[in-house]
Amino acid sequence: MRGFRGVGRLSGLGYCQELVFRGKAVGDARVIEVSWNGRALREKVRDIGYAGSLTSIISEVVTYTESPATEKSERFFEVEMRKVGRLRNDLLMNEQLIRNYISQVAPVPFDPRFEFGDQIQTFLTDRGVSPPIHIELNDNAGPIYHRVRNDIEFNPKVTDFVRSVDCFDIVNDAGETAAFGWIAEHAYLGAVPKRLGFGGIRLRAGNIQVGDESLLATLYPEQRFAAWTIGDIHVSSKKIVPNGRRDDFEHNVHYAWLQSELGIKASGLAHRIRSSSQQRQHLRTVHISFQAIDEWLDLAKHKDTPLLLKHALLDLTNDNLQFAEKETAKLTDGGDEHATATNRLNRLTKKIEVLNAKIGVQRGSSDLGFSKATEKALVKALKVVLSNARSAKVGNKTAMDIVAAVSSPA
Repeated sequence: MRGFRGVGRLSGLGYCQELVFRGKAVGDARVIEVSWNGRALREKVRDIGYAGSLTSIISEVVTYTESPATEKSERFFEVEMRKVGRLRNDLLMNEQLIRNYISQVAPVPFDPRFEFGDQIQTFLTDRGVSPPIHIELNDNAGPIYHRVRNDIEFNPKVTDFVRSVDCFDIVNDAGETAAFGWIAEHAYLGAVPKRLGFGGIRLRAGNIQVGDESLLATLYPEQRFAAWTIGDIHVSSKKIVPNGRRDDFEHNVHYAWLQSELGIKASGLAHRIRSSSQQRQHLRTVHISFQAIDEWLDLAKHKDTPLLLKHALLDLTNDNLQFAEKETAKLTDGGDEHATATNRLNRLTKKIEVLNAKIGVQRGSSDLGFSKATEKALVKALKVVLSNARSAKVGNKTAMDIVAAVSSPA
């Protein structure tokens, strides 16, 4: 139903010695079998002395048989490849690669564990997409499901997840639906790893994939963003048809119009990806500031920390608190990250206020007897040492050594 010129059925001749087609129609009392001798076919094609025509070759390598059907109401069609040759690095005989390929290309159902599978399937059914097909391999691994999954595992330490799906229609100027589809919403932490096999927005015709995840890459402001997305777009317009290789569509004005519409969506996704990246950068900066404030507060509260060093540590916490406030304000207001950062900011502010009240009364009179000007200069120098050290612990040790040095009698 989705083929083109019928060459797909015969392509198996390149892999096996015998290719068998077997089937029957409803109500037919016969099972018809057509067998192609692939080995004999190759020998005759290679024989430069063979004088027969193409019709002659087919007559010599094809056999036709009929047998009684046990059930007249049954209908079926099957293809059997006998004596399949194993070639070096042959993908056809690799069950896992075949499973991955079918999960991307074929009209298979969504995995029952995929949270948004029912929502998408209802959306597709409402638009006339036929029910998915149950497909299994002889690898005892169960049915093959659509490629998409809940989790997006970037590495053993970083995993994102699909949070929602955006279903949409693309309508032309005549009010006709030219395409429809869905795009998964996630945090856009980076390109979906190729090993997962479900990255990219794919085009489909007749619910069979056309091309691959890179087909729409040129529509993005930056082609790399194509790998950050997940989704399917079903092309329903009869004026937009796949080419013979099914690696793209025939280029005409209707396909060009669709590409312009998809380009608008690609630009919107690129903006979302950039915004997400900026959000993560602000959040990372906020967390680094929070960590530094926590470490310096712990050191400032320690009973063995000299008063002069406490003043420097407290000044650093105040400086970083102001910086963290500015970075928190850049986070999307109303989002989980903004709320979490704001709550932590409030807790740290209260801690600093308590420590300010405890240490602040002693400001201007250090435990070393320095003048205000000298103390101010020393505090400034200690802050430089602390803020430029590779860790709070290392910086504190150096600062303690400096305080000990300046407090020693000449």
